[in-house]
Amino acid sequence: MLFASFEYIFLFLPATVFVYFYLVKTRNVLAARVSLLCSSVVFYSFWDPSYLSLLFLSIAVNFTAGAALQEEGRSLAHKKKLLIFAIAANLLMLG
Repeated sequence: MLFASFEYIFLFLPATVFVYFYLVKTRNVLAARVSLLCSSVVFYSFWDPSYLSLLFLSIAVNFTAGAALQEEGRSLAHKKKLLIFAIAANLLMLG
């Protein structure tokens, strides 16, 4: 499925937007965020499901790095090293 395909424009995108805003309106923000995450995984798995493991690895690395960067008490030098590691890991995943 491509961004310009009919399936995306007339089915996938409206369904995703409707579910997200419905969940936000019912004040279930966590479920809304999870729905966007699941929608992203479904969208990218339409292209080639064999890359899902790489996608999940990238999500895990980025989430862990982001959480570690947010922690109080880490020095600026340590945060810079962590950021460089996260960027390098993402670039290595590209090939």
